[in-house]
Amino acid sequence: MRVIWGVIILSGLFVFSSGCKKTSENTISNPTTSAIRFYGNEYGNLLYSFGQTPDGGYYFGGSTNSSAADAGQGFIQKTDKNGNVLWYQNYGGPLQDLFAAVHSTTDGGFIAAGGTNSFGFGASRQDFYGDGYLVKTGPNGNIVWQNPYGDIYPDLFYDVAETPDHGYVAVGRTYSINNYTTIYVVKTDQNGKKLWSKEFFQGFFYSAGTSVCVAPNGDIAVLGAVVKSAFAVDQGTNYPVFILLNAAGRPINHTTGVNPIPYPEYKTWGGLVPIYNNTFRSEKIISYGKGFIIAANIDTPFNLLKVFNIDTMGNMLWNKQFTGLSTASCNDIIVDNKSNLLISGVTVDTKFKNYAWLLNLDPNGNKLWETDIPVQGYNAYAAGVAQTANNYSIGASLSSTHLNIPNIFGFFTVNQNGNLVENK
Repeated sequence: MRVIWGVIILSGLFVFSSGCKKTSENTISNPTTSAIRFYGNEYGNLLYSFGQTPDGGYYFGGSTNSSAADAGQGFIQKTDKNGNVLWYQNYGGPLQDLFAAVHSTTDGGFIAAGGTNSFGFGASRQDFYGDGYLVKTGPNGNIVWQNPYGDIYPDLFYDVAETPDHGYVAVGRTYSINNYTTIYVVKTDQNGKKLWSKEFFQGFFYSAGTSVCVAPNGDIAVLGAVVKSAFAVDQGTNYPVFILLNAAGRPINHTTGVNPIPYPEYKTWGGLVPIYNNTFRSEKIISYGKGFIIAANIDTPFNLLKVFNIDTMGNMLWNKQFTGLSTASCNDIIVDNKSNLLISGVTVDTKFKNYAWLLNLDPNGNKLWETDIPVQGYNAYAAGVAQTANNYSIGASLSSTHLNIPNIFGFFTVNQNGNLVENK
């Protein structure tokens, strides 16, 4: 779902810091329903992450511009359980920076991953080659630490997860010496110090790590994509990649133990990879039962969402596909208190209207229900979902269908059947 840095190159270190500040809600009236609350500034916001905090409130994370001249920064917003803003904070420096993912941490703070041009190799050389960027905050959004990661080539993180030792593992991409991208995995301690880094699929035309999760036993599961070569026959297909690492970053094959090469090299998963001129966009991996749930957005004649369950050896347990109103894509997945899957993203109708979309699946991938939320005047996609006692709360990124109106984001709640609940 995320289209980040298709045309942007970045870099990073730490210097910038500012106090937390409270922001006002966007007061644009909602022409569709009073159930949706709007946020954002007049310069534009892209929401990539949404979730619940330990106090029952919510966090929103993504990228923004703080002024007309601003090159871009990351942002995190914290609200109470009713969506009232408690604080909003920008992060970054004087050049272009962004957050591709934000997650809450066990200490009540947040970890954000993305890229930076303001700090690191690119900033020091002034060549605008960016670095991967991690920012750790406290519960009130204050910066605990922020660091760049990478080398002399452009680097970028797409996702990050907390590990059992309260450190972090981030995944993304970097460039190798032949100008091909490789999957880039970095493990840090709780203070952001790099403990190890790994690159996978060097020599392939393109590869990137798109999502990461940590299994209950501490193994690290990396989801990614690979384009095998620069030849035209390979350019239309991104192959999905599943790499399982131990805590030290060594690839694991549970049939033979630790293996010196990534396992598996790449997966077709029983013909799921689309035909030539289509793309399998690996989007999200989460730990589930004794294996993992993977979601991928597939470009076919009509975009569709593919969800499948694999074991720790990469073997397919089940797979399902969904098209929503006409086409559908995923941005995030959570597991509810009944072990059902809640998948948030976007569905598009036959008139090309975008709706925030929530899909509810049972543990075998069977659809229980789905809901699509239209927002008049905006194309909407659900960046994430959180379960409350009786309802589901959704954070949505909103792109105006009118020219010269900035992107904003919103918050709304649906009940257990997917119907909108009015804000009080």
